Amino acid sequence: MPSKIDLLHGDNRRVLRALRARGVQFDSCVTDPPYGLTSIVKRFGAPGAQAARTEGTDGSFSRLSGGFMGKKWDGTQIERDPAFWALVLDVLKPGAYCFAFSSAMTGHWQAVAMEQAGFVMHPMHVWLSAQGFPKPKWSDEEKARAYGTASVKPSLDPIYLGQK
Repeated sequence: MPSKIDLLHGDNRRVLRALRARGVQFDSCVTDPPYGLTSIVKRFGAPGAQAARTEGTDGSFSRLSGGFMGKKWDGTQIERDPAFWALVLDVLKPGAYCFAFSSAMTGHWQAVAMEQAGFVMHPMHVWLSAQGFPKPKWSDEEKARAYGTASVKPSLDPIYLGQK
């Protein structure tokens, strides 16, 4: 049986709207949207924000202030936008599934947005990894005392399964 793959380049919201306008529908969707892991951008990368300190550091604050792994697109919050997930829902056939990867830190917003868009949510799946390092959370008081609250190793990425 011949198979065909089309790669559609562009902002996914515009691409999804164009597909919907043409009446295109799919049997399934597997997606790995941005995770919204840009908290350091709010602190150092926002317009008018003080630049990240680089002297006496390994430069990681400066690199991260450009967005997660240096990508500003990760700060769009599309993963938590019900309007985006409604576009995904619109291009799926009745009964079709969407398998959407997420982050352990921001995935709860994605699951809620998918449900608000109209997906019937099924039990969560996970991607497990033995790699990664714990990332401490710092409160203002802890910054003053120079210690952070311990956090767990980021070894679990939730995958949400939604059905039209």
